[in-house]
Amino acid sequence: MYLSGWSPQKGFYEKSAPGEPEQPLRITQQPTELLHQSFLCRERVSQEIFTVNLDPDSLVALDYPLSVTPYTVWDTVSFKGAYKAESEVLHGVPLDLITAEPPSGNPAEGLSAEALRFYTAVDSGTKALLFPIAESVTAPFALYYDKVYALLEYFREGEYRYSLCPGQAPDGDQLRYFVTESKKGYCSYFAFAYCLMLRSLGIPARLAAGFFLQPESGILNYYPVRANMAHAWVEVFFPYLGWVDIDPTTEQLADGESLDFSFQAGGDQFTQLLDEILLNRSALRIRHGGTLSAAEAQTVAQRVSQFFKMHRGILLCIAVLVAILLYGAFRAYPYLIIRWSGNNRKIILTLKRLHKHPSEAFYALTQKAKFAPSCTGEDVAIAKQLYRSEKKQGKKAWKRSRRNGK
Repeated sequence: MYLSGWSPQKGFYEKSAPGEPEQPLRITQQPTELLHQSFLCRERVSQEIFTVNLDPDSLVALDYPLSVTPYTVWDTVSFKGAYKAESEVLHGVPLDLITAEPPSGNPAEGLSAEALRFYTAVDSGTKALLFPIAESVTAPFALYYDKVYALLEYFREGEYRYSLCPGQAPDGDQLRYFVTESKKGYCSYFAFAYCLMLRSLGIPARLAAGFFLQPESGILNYYPVRANMAHAWVEVFFPYLGWVDIDPTTEQLADGESLDFSFQAGGDQFTQLLDEILLNRSALRIRHGGTLSAAEAQTVAQRVSQFFKMHRGILLCIAVLVAILLYGAFRAYPYLIIRWSGNNRKIILTLKRLHKHPSEAFYALTQKAKFAPSCTGEDVAIAKQLYRSEKKQGKKAWKRSRRNGK
């Protein structure tokens, strides 16, 4: 999940930016396409997640999740649930990333002006602490990408060290203590400081929290994910490319500490769980239906509301266009009947609705169309001729009255 809101009292917390869809955090009761923005240089990938000790309704997926397909698992005591998540991910460092311009607030880039202000917001006290450092580190660089990665190298390759025992700030200001004095901490320390420094420079950034694992920890393309693999990093926005994962945590250990950065989490338990999955995977069934909980129903309503907010300009244009088309169809309908209908009575009565001042001869034809045993094509021809001639006479009389009035 990502944490977008910031305050000195609460730290980073979950809060949606203006016009941004609420991030999905729960698994749906049936296959569901998730509301998301599309960006360049991304590819669709699929994961299957089997939960053991995690809340089975919690959604864990790569950014950005596009769809969720819940499964009904076999009769098992090992797994609480399973589902498939499809996501759009950015692989590697495309050239578009290196040459990217800073976000301008143009919604076409994927981030509106309101959202840009939201993601660069930082309180004055924190900015006073971090901006001078961030500005000095990035001053030699002109490109947006270079500034982002100069600050990254400042944390990863500079004086900062990884430590599970960072110590307590004497004045209670842990951020200041980490940045200026101790310069040691774990992932959330690095992520907080890096994210806030980027924001102080006007670079939109947010905190991300999830799990980190090494590719070599897998067996047969299955990977163990455990609590000790929980991790925090930063997402930085690049125009047209979206949010890009950047991890500022250094692998340089503080003096006197040791830590296995490989996060290997295999062992007998993982092997047993994997055996059970491989033996029973054919018993997986896609879960359909189910009654939505109150929370899910509220989430659906919120997503619908957010969709309309995000696309209100386009939807308004569509509504106006539909209204114009409907009005045009309403006005054209009588003429279509007159031109294409095979019902003689209907044609004559439609002409009557259009004729404001019919003559006695035309009126007699309308009565025939209503009550006579038969109404012929010749009657229609006469009615059309009378309608055209009387309409012309009516226009001439109207023009004469206007001239006389002047």
